[in-house]
Amino acid sequence: MTGAITIDELMEAGLLEGPLEGPPELHLTDKGRYWLRTLGDLETQEVADQGERAADLVLSTSGIFR
Repeated sequence: MTGAITIDELMEAGLLEGPLEGPPELHLTDKGRYWLRTLGDLETQEVADQGERAADLVLSTSGIFR
């Protein structure tokens, strides 16, 4: 998997829309906004989970040290 996605692919997926002619002024569609919000929520949850694991590690280490 290369990870590179083209604007055409995003438009084909229905995530972006723009004019057919003239300068490209791209806008997220409702579907694109939904997916962007979903990804943002997932990232926030992942950071929170990592923070909880880090806190558990600190508490465990502190308990062992004492």
